[in-house]
Amino acid sequence: MKRLAIPSAFHEVLGETQELSALAGLGLTVLFLGGAIGWAALPSLSAVEGWRAALALLLILDIIAGCAANFTRGTNDFYAARPVHRIGFIAVHVHLPVVLALTGLPLVPGLLVWAWTIAGAFVINALDGRSSQVPVAGVLLVVGLGAAPLVGPWEPWALAVAQLFLVKVLYAFAVNHYPTHRSQG
Repeated sequence: MKRLAIPSAFHEVLGETQELSALAGLGLTVLFLGGAIGWAALPSLSAVEGWRAALALLLILDIIAGCAANFTRGTNDFYAARPVHRIGFIAVHVHLPVVLALTGLPLVPGLLVWAWTIAGAFVINALDGRSSQVPVAGVLLVVGLGAAPLVGPWEPWALAVAQLFLVKVLYAFAVNHYPTHRSQG
């Protein structure tokens, strides 16, 4: 399939090139899943100031979009060629606790999932180029997904966002899914 050139302003999200089918899938994912989670979160969002609700919704949409985009070859290849950028990307992902803080939900469950996700992502990233990367990532993801509901209390939409955050950073991003493009570092 033909790859489309991505404007440089979006390279860190979509990579330098992307397949049209990947862009369409990403758009549909954000539209439908973002709409469903946004609808479910409406009581929490409407209970806070408008700017807090808007920022929380933008971060939720970013988590959803990144969850899908990080599995694409374009995004994977961009970061596989830039290992320092990959480390920085992992480090700046404070989305989950920020969403909970903005919506006034309990922070402890989000901080626990966030800490597991970020620590696991650094471990997985360090395994780039090794045959153990995918199985270790799988184990860390399964443990995180299974434990997330147990560290609640969660609003159902917040649990969905927490689990998507786990997938986005711990597995979709930290794993080099296309091994012909190895990090150099």
